[in-house]
Amino acid sequence: MQHGEQNGGPTGRITCLPLHSVAIEDQRYRISKGGAADSLRESIGRWGCLTPPVCHQTDGSLVPVTGFRRLQVCRELLGPEGTVEVRVMDSSTPPVDLLSLAVWDTRRDGAVNPFLVCRTVRRALDLGLERELIKGRLLVDLGQEPEDSVMDRHLSLERICGPLAEALESRGVSLRRALRWVSVGDKAGELLAWLAESFRLNGRALQEWGGMLDQVARRDGMSWQQVAERAELVALATEQDRQLDQRAQAAFGRLWALRYPTWQAAKVEAEQRVKRLGLPERVEVSWDERFEEEGFTLSIAVRQPEQLQADLESLLEPERLDRIAKLLEAL
Repeated sequence: MQHGEQNGGPTGRITCLPLHSVAIEDQRYRISKGGAADSLRESIGRWGCLTPPVCHQTDGSLVPVTGFRRLQVCRELLGPEGTVEVRVMDSSTPPVDLLSLAVWDTRRDGAVNPFLVCRTVRRALDLGLERELIKGRLLVDLGQEPEDSVMDRHLSLERICGPLAEALESRGVSLRRALRWVSVGDKAGELLAWLAESFRLNGRALQEWGGMLDQVARRDGMSWQQVAERAELVALATEQDRQLDQRAQAAFGRLWALRYPTWQAAKVEAEQRVKRLGLPERVEVSWDERFEEEGFTLSIAVRQPEQLQADLESLLEPERLDRIAKLLEAL
């Protein structure tokens, strides 16, 4: 790391400073999440901090704006007396410009996600920025429409408990899917986050498991914790005799059986009864676990009009209609 100072023009000046002079704990401008990756530690340890973090000169101290992970790694490796090059923005720099820099720096590391937008808007509000400025500048920087509804929908993500929010963000869940969990209580959210970690659930599986927990809990008047106990999910998560994928499959099967009990009990009988319907060969019956709400689907594959007429006449025979009605009554 080189000592000295050079002019940075309107974007600030680059200067070499001891790490203890930077208020790393002050995170008023931080919109990123998580700690430093091993690859960053290795890079800084070998080459130094090649991209100077940006700091804001305010209240007699240097407040980080970008490069929080870089600063943390530098302090780990060099100690508080070590030096690092930083780009210093003077005290006259407007907060919106500083947050815009934070957005630019964070977007270099990956795509914008709903929780990043939420954190940026919250930081801006906490700094006293007007909503019109946030919409017209920061939402646009984040690739969002400058609308009140967009801002408010992202802010509603703050109601999701921390562990679940982290699980959703790390799995790249969309805003539409994330909003589904806004009304989930903290205990339920913590349980779902624990399941996601214990069974290594991806974003789609997390949504599916959470959906089944919620549906069973609502139907049976139970809490999510009680549903998890009935499915013995904790025991499966800590079981040592089977591989993780086998335990996850077993846990999903138990949740699925609780969610669709009629389907579980009637599956074999349904298959046998459908075979006895004696349907025309071009007519197929399909169904899945949702048949409890949606029923069966009958489809006819035809190429000629006369085939369709013949198959419909066959389906509408009183005896066959009676068999179909009895099948539905039985299930």
